[in-house]
Amino acid sequence: MKKLFNYFLMLTIALVGVVSLSSCGSDSEDGPEILYDDYYLSIKVSGGGLNAQELEDFENSLNSELSNDDLYGKTKEGAIAKFDQQVYVLKSAFANGMEGLKENLILTLYLKTTSGKDIKSMRITISDKNCTIG
Repeated sequence: MKKLFNYFLMLTIALVGVVSLSSCGSDSEDGPEILYDDYYLSIKVSGGGLNAQELEDFENSLNSELSNDDLYGKTKEGAIAKFDQQVYVLKSAFANGMEGLKENLILTLYLKTTSGKDIKSMRITISDKNCTIG
């Protein structure tokens, strides 16, 4: 199980880095006034046949990596686009599931403002054969 955890952690770290590098861009200055806010991504991990300590370590590691995403001073639309991109990258990475899982592993991603307002959430379910969003 530790090997599975390490594999998942390393894959996620690599994917977060790819998303961070590929999501650079600028917001248009034209058009109506655009409101900016500070956002962050958070993740909860459950299931997978992992014990409480493994789940906590997994969750802390993933949240640590997600905290490196620069979502400060973004528009709501820009933050949602970044969130959707992160969900897509994770779903693609686990399209064939994770071998060795005893039960489904649930990743719940949250997009929030730094003031605590929930903007969006998405659940990714990973089995030993595939990955679904919903």
